[in-house]
Amino acid sequence: MDKVSYYFKIFKELWGNKRYRALIIIGCYALFFGFVLISLNTPGENKPVSEITPLKKNTQDLSVSTKLENDDEYKIKYLVNEGTLYEYIYNKDLTLLKIDNTYYKVYYNVLTPYDIKTGLELSGNYPSFVVKFWRFNKEIIGKMIDNAEVINVNGDVTTYSIPSLFIIENINASLPILYDSKVKTTNILFDVKVVNKEVVHVKLDLTDYYHLYSDSTDTYQLDLEFEGK
Repeated sequence: MDKVSYYFKIFKELWGNKRYRALIIIGCYALFFGFVLISLNTPGENKPVSEITPLKKNTQDLSVSTKLENDDEYKIKYLVNEGTLYEYIYNKDLTLLKIDNTYYKVYYNVLTPYDIKTGLELSGNYPSFVVKFWRFNKEIIGKMIDNAEVINVNGDVTTYSIPSLFIIENINASLPILYDSKVKTTNILFDVKVVNKEVVHVKLDLTDYYHLYSDSTDTYQLDLEFEGK
């Protein structure tokens, strides 16, 4: 009798005994689940844990936000409360804001009259705004996307929510906050429309943010239309 036949005979005898049959079945289950547990705890392709690429929260968002933050030449049209239109021109050497056919050179939160023909700064008064809407440029929007929570996705439009505290720290409105107690509980909603992996439109509801600085019941809606280089 060869070894295969010998072991098969022993197996048949054991299998014929109810007690040993139960032990064999339990042993098979133990081997199966042990194999599953070992597979789950083994890194893919036997790579060390340190080399495993972590999951990204949203690869499309990361790609879009990176483009926004690194774009160094573009134009934005701002529509405030669906009524007043402003044009913003940005490049690495010069940033201008067009208000009522007058150009202003942008220094972070300060606007200085600027002669676009001669390239000279002019003396005179500059307009003042409670919300420095021009601070919502591509770089800031990109950072907002990176730090916001996705609330809803509807086709090519994604709705995000972000704490107003993030806006305050990054926009730096340089105005006194009237209601400090509301800062940590106020969130800002904004919609981002992406076409062919490019952000073409952003709509922000800045009403609650606006009310932190102004004792008003007015709403504050801001629409941004991005133009390419």
